[in-house]
Order: sequence, then structure tokens, then C-alpha cells
Amino acid sequence: MSIHASSRWAVSLGGLVLCLSAGYAPLASALEFTVPFNDEDIAGTLNTTLTVGVGMRMQNQSSNIVGKGNLNPDVCAGQQICQGTFKNQGSASIPGGLHPAATAAAARGAFSMNNDDGDLNYKKHDIFSAVGKITQDLSLTYKDYGFFAKALYFYDQVNNNFTEYHPNMITPENIDSLRVDDPSGLPRKVVPKGAVVKSRRNNGATLEQVGTNLQLLDAYVYGKVPVFDTEVGFKLGRQTVNWGESTLNVINSINSANPVNANNFYRMGFQVEEVFIPVGMAFLSADVYEGLTVETFYQYEWKPLEAPAAGSFYSGNDIVGTNNASGGANLSFGTAADDPYGLGYLQDNPLSGITPSSAHVGKIKDDKPNGTGQYGIALKYYAEWLNNGTGLGLYYMNYHSRLPFASAFATRASCARGADSINGWDPSLAGNSLPSLSGGTGLNAFDTATFGAACSNIPLLADILHPGSVKWQPGDPASSGPLPGVPSMNAAGQSLFSDAVPLDTAKLWIEYPRNIHLIGASFNTTVGSISLQGEVAYRPNAPLQVNPVDVLFAAFGPTLTSCHRGNCIGTALTSPDLVSQITNATQLTSTLKALLGNLAQTVTSAVDYGPSDVTSGCTPGLGIGTNYGSGCDTFTLLVGHADGSARSFPNYIIPYRGGLIGENSPTDFSKPLDRKNVGYIQGYERFKTAQFDLGATQVWGASDTVPALIAADQILMLYEVGANWADIPDRDELQIIAEGSTYTSATAGADGSGADGSQQACAGNKHYCVSKANSPGSDGVDGLRFNPHQAPLGDFANKFAWGYNLVALIRYESVLPGISIESQVTAKHDVNGNAPGPGGNFLGGRKVFDILVTTRYKSAFSIGLGYNWITGGGDKNLLMDRDAARAIVKYQF
Repeated sequence: MSIHASSRWAVSLGGLVLCLSAGYAPLASALEFTVPFNDEDIAGTLNTTLTVGVGMRMQNQSSNIVGKGNLNPDVCAGQQICQGTFKNQGSASIPGGLHPAATAAAARGAFSMNNDDGDLNYKKHDIFSAVGKITQDLSLTYKDYGFFAKALYFYDQVNNNFTEYHPNMITPENIDSLRVDDPSGLPRKVVPKGAVVKSRRNNGATLEQVGTNLQLLDAYVYGKVPVFDTEVGFKLGRQTVNWGESTLNVINSINSANPVNANNFYRMGFQVEEVFIPVGMAFLSADVYEGLTVETFYQYEWKPLEAPAAGSFYSGNDIVGTNNASGGANLSFGTAADDPYGLGYLQDNPLSGITPSSAHVGKIKDDKPNGTGQYGIALKYYAEWLNNGTGLGLYYMNYHSRLPFASAFATRASCARGADSINGWDPSLAGNSLPSLSGGTGLNAFDTATFGAACSNIPLLADILHPGSVKWQPGDPASSGPLPGVPSMNAAGQSLFSDAVPLDTAKLWIEYPRNIHLIGASFNTTVGSISLQGEVAYRPNAPLQVNPVDVLFAAFGPTLTSCHRGNCIGTALTSPDLVSQITNATQLTSTLKALLGNLAQTVTSAVDYGPSDVTSGCTPGLGIGTNYGSGCDTFTLLVGHADGSARSFPNYIIPYRGGLIGENSPTDFSKPLDRKNVGYIQGYERFKTAQFDLGATQVWGASDTVPALIAADQILMLYEVGANWADIPDRDELQIIAEGSTYTSATAGADGSGADGSQQACAGNKHYCVSKANSPGSDGVDGLRFNPHQAPLGDFANKFAWGYNLVALIRYESVLPGISIESQVTAKHDVNGNAPGPGGNFLGGRKVFDILVTTRYKSAFSIGLGYNWITGGGDKNLLMDRDAARAIVKYQF
């Protein structure tokens, strides 16, 4: 499962370096005209650029990036969707038992279905873009005033008429054909997998981003007005502000006044002016002292970074779509079918006996700030006395994030959970209305009988006891009725399923943190024939994304039971006794006993998995108070063994903020889903960060040694070294995402990976964390964990990361009459460390190489052929299999 606010769109090589080349190319003739006005002339200039570009994929899809369930929809067949229901399910000490988590870990593919749509949609040698584009800018000047506007229109034949490919998906059209008889023999249907779905791309936001659209870019008036003894320049309208000295490491640099449009950036034949999104602002500048200039702006419009559209070639995230272009996430760790409508229930897993949850979590409308409260000021000083002339700059900016962050709202409460003094929940949010044994509202189930009373209409029995039962929806009663065996009903009079694991009631929320402070300094100077430039951008309160898997695990805190308090009856009786325990407790009929016996046989595979309590010989409890460490933390259910949510969903974010895992409040769905809701789980933390950039530019003429060796007329070299520092916690305390994707939790895996009893393995759940340390001879397997395999700490952000960029532009002028050739070679190497995200510039080991050869006829017509090679960085480099060739034809007039 990976839902982080991915930053694959962070500007990289093979992109902005094209702008350097464009900056040195001669301009084509523009249309110039005048219009008489009030005894003066309005002078006008219209520039037009026509571009046609084609991109072709040159590499096969990598199985390390595609979700396991997309590579093999039957990856977990016979293995309970690779989710265990007993502690020892998967342990080598249990001969003949199931190995759900180990099956998932051993299978090909990624532990996520949320990052591969763009990979699956385009095969090797597919044309992934065939775009035609017209870009025009109009400039009008009158005396000391002027108006400037720029717009572009594009049409991509491939992406505007595209059929998307999903090898394992559940839709309203195919759900009936996917439901099969329950293998356990119960009279119900389950959904074991999806089917191949080929569908026309029809999401309006996605089509506007990669299909066809008319974009108004700049539109502002400008001029100069006298103020006292100086002239103040002004610009009012949609515009860009370019501050600082970074060239390629743009994200998180001083140059942060405008968001990046990644779809424009990746479009074949883009121009630099199309990469940064102009926003409405007032901009002032004035020379206040000899050599000293003051610039300031105030923005009245906010726009987000436009991420690569989900499913487009360069996308590496299917969730974080700009302008609400995606609808949710797959909760499985790459093993369950994509289920965008949440129809895939009941799942083919014993847990579906106690929950109708699907493997889909919905995403509510993005939270977007308004445009106010964003401003900046810059002091620029040219020091003639320093090194024969040095430009110095100081900057301050207050702005709202243009990068998206993934937060969440917790689930509703499990039917087996009550509100009490330990969790402090509002009584109205309790999962049931039965009398509490320890004060508060609702019963905290601690054994089979109390669970049956609190959750009387679980899906396992609902079709028999209350046919026609339906899933809970926001607006339905929050808890079950006050009498055992009487389910809640919705407004339509339908019985509601009891739900002990309501995972799909959690909600994702993409938000953009407000009021980020930026303090920066820059310089530029020359040393001999080399131009030097550098900057540092410091943010004292930069928001950084916490591992989204951790955010979701926190959101699942109100599910399951409160057995993590050590107050449950325990599972000393072994699995083959399940039927007698359940049926004797609930006085079921002989027919139902037989059906449930078949289920027990299926769940256990006739294997004795033994007790699931963490502590051997634990003290049984009655659901009252806490007995951490020595008390029992499970009880028996027909579908397996029930544990507390803190054990199944350990996370770092709740204890980092001073809370208890598994005790955070459910969401109050009767109130707005905003930051004031008790179920809100902020997906980011703020830390001090600094980004450093040092660059050098060198130009050699035809008579210099290197150009002479290759008979070139000119060579321009750009060297850039960048680094990022972040004052983040140690990674065994809290994990911040890095570039790429994190699929699982850093806590111990259900397969026993990392189960050494450490802070990393157990997070804040030290009392009930199965490990090799607290269970001598154990392999650390705990089938009750939902995290299948431990994520290595190396996948997350480091405190320090760095890398370098190199660009070489080699020009041959007039090789034939009117014909010139330019070769551009670029390289990016992230040497060490992972920068924190979203938007980190460095992913340790990643390398990007790009070559573009452009043949130009005079100043108007050009043809370019290029190749982009992306490698290194391991599986976190989600573009590692996206090598591409391109051809671009451009005409300017």
C-alpha cells in the first residue's frame, strides 16, 4: 500500500536544460504592428510557436514497479488475500499451515496497486504522446505602460483518445460476474479477484491535463510610476516571479513563488515559460539606493503544482491527482484487485465474516487554501567592490504549499469497541450501545460471547439472521442498537451489517499546508571566464510528509478490539475448538453449526495454529482496565483470533504526537470532515530544512582548445551541485517519505521480517509486539499484523542528501547555408541520501542521462531528436523503466 504525495514530477534532467538551449537560440521574426491611440502609437508584438512532438517508450515494464495483483490476479489464491487470522499462520513451526504474508513477499511485483497505472498503459515501443501545440504571446506597449499575455493550446492524439488498461479491476459492469460461492460452504458470495478492464479515458481533469486544453498563462499590465525621488515598477495580473540562482534543482529552492506544471514539463517540445504556472499577484520593484533594488509581491491567487496526470506515461502515483483527478486508494499491499467504486465485498478472506469492508478507501475533495496571505520581499545588491562585481540577494517569502500532502480521517468505530475513560472518545462515537462493564458508553468485547452480543449482525451470519443487510454509510447510526441481537437500521429500514474492521470507512484527504516561511540568500559573480552562482533556501517550518502507510495505520486505530490493553480472555484453546466455542456461546441451530464447521475447516486448513496471545501463560481479563504485558491480548472468533488494533496496525505517528496506539478517536461523520473533526490525522509534520545550490557556467569559443578538438563553434558547460538538509527525527522514531514510493510500514512484517523487538519493529506497541526477542525460538511471524513485510529504513528520507548535474551544449553554426546543429548532453547523479518529500530533489543512486540533437534552419524552423535514459535508485525510482525517445518539430514566427 502506497499513497504518498508522490513527487515524480520534481523537475529533473532531460527537461529544464532544454530551456538553456532555447535561451541561446536566435529568435525568429515576430509579427510587429502599431495602433494609433490618442496621438501616440500602441506598439504590439505577437510571437507564435507551432510544435509537433512524438514520444516513444523504449523499455519494457519493470515487474518491481507493477503491483503484485496486476502481474498475477491469483497471487493470493488459497492464502486469504495474503492476510492471516492467527499469530502462527505463516510460521515455519506449523507444518502444513498457510503462509499468507510470506506468499505475498515472495511474489513478483510491488507491495502496492497505487503506483503503476502509468506503467501499465504503455508498452515498449508504444507512442505515449503525439501532440500538436501552438503557443502565442502578445506584448503591447504605450508610453511607460504595457500589457503582456501568453497562452497555449495543445491536442494530444494519443492521450485524448486513450484506452486505459487495468489487468485486475472491479467495476459496476463486471462485479456480478466476479462474485463466486464462498469456498467455506456458507450460503453467500465472495469476490476473490478482479478482471481485465479496458476503458476509455474519460476523467475530465485528466483529459485537460494530458489530452487537450487551452491554457491562459501570463496576463498582466506593467509600467512605472514616480514615487518621491524614484520610479517604482509594477506588474499586476497573472505572472511569474523568478528569484534565486538554482538552475535545475528548482523544487524547494528560493524560486518557489510559482508552482510547477509537470504535465507541461513532460509534454514534447515544451518551452520554459510553460513550466511555471503564473498566478495572480501584484509585483513592485524600485531602486532605493545605488546598487540596491527592492522587489516585493503579494499574491491574490493560489494554484497547486500540477502533478503528472494519473495513468499518463510519466506518472508514478494513481492517487494524488491535481484538481481531484483521482478518487481513492487500494488498501491492500499489492494483492487485491483495484476497486475504485468499493464494490469488492465480501472479500475472499475469513475476515469478511466480521466485516463487509472492501479494499478501497475513498478520497474526499482536496483541501485548497485561498490566495490571500502569500507575499515576499527581496533585497538585491550589486557590490562593485567585491570581486570586481558580485550580485547579492536576500529573500523572505510566506506562502501556502503548492505540493500535495496525504492526510486521513479515521474509520468509524468497530462494533466491538466502546467509548471509555481510556480512549476518551465521545460517547456518541462508540461502536455499540450495550452497557459498559467499566464505565462509559458501549461494550469493549473481550471474548466470543461479548463480541457476539456487540456485533450480532456480522456478514458471517447476516444472510441467515437478517437477509438484505447493507453496509453502513455516513448518516447512518454510528453504533448498534441497545439490545443484543438487534442490528441498527438505516433511514430506509434496512438492517446494517455489524462491522468489526471497517477499514473502508477511513477517508484520504489531500491538503496543502499554509504559511510556510522561506528565508534565502544568493550570490552571483565571475572568476576568470567562469560564472559562479549559488543560493541557500532555509525554511524553519517546512511541512514534510509522514509515511502514508503510517497515516493509514493510525486511521485504522478505532477498528478491531481493545485487546491491546491486555484485558481479553485469551486464546489458550486451540483452533479446532473454534466451532464448539462459538456455537455453545451463541446457541446456534444444528444446521448453522454444520455450515460454520465447514468455515472453521477452511479457516484453519485443519491445522492447529495454537494460541495467538503474545505472552505465553497470560492472565485472562474481562475487558476492564489495562494489564499491559502480562494480560491476554486475543480471544477466539470463528474466523480466527481477534486482537487489538494496536497490534494489527502499529504506527509511529500516534505515539510521536503523545497518543496511545489504538486509542485515537473515530471520525465523527455527523460533522464536517476538516481539521476540527476528532478523526482527523494530519499526514505531515513541520521541520527545519535547508537547500543549498552552487553552480558554475563556462562558455568556450571556437578558438578554445576543447571546441577546436571537435571543430565546434561554441561549447557551453553548466555545473551544479545541490544538497538538502532536514532536521528530522531518527528514522526508527518517525519516517518521512523520500522521492519514489514506500509501500509498507517500517514496523515488523507479518512474515517475521524485522521482528527483533526494537523501537523500529514495534513502534509504540512495545507490550504486544511479537518478536524473536520476547518469544525464544520464535521466527517473529505474527499473522495478525496487517503489514506483510517490513520496509527498510533506507527507503525513507535522510537528514542530508546531495547530488550534481552536468550540462553540455555543443554548437555547430552554418554547417550548410542557413543550417546549424546543436547537441545537448545532460546528466544528473544523486550521489548519496534521500531528500525528504514531497518534492525531494535527490534519491540516492539515481542517474538520469539525456541527449538531444537539434537541427535548425535559419531562426524559424528546427527538428530535434532525443533520448532519455533513467537508471539507479532501486525500486524507489518509479521511472526506472521509462526510457524514451522523442522527435520534435518546431516553427516560430
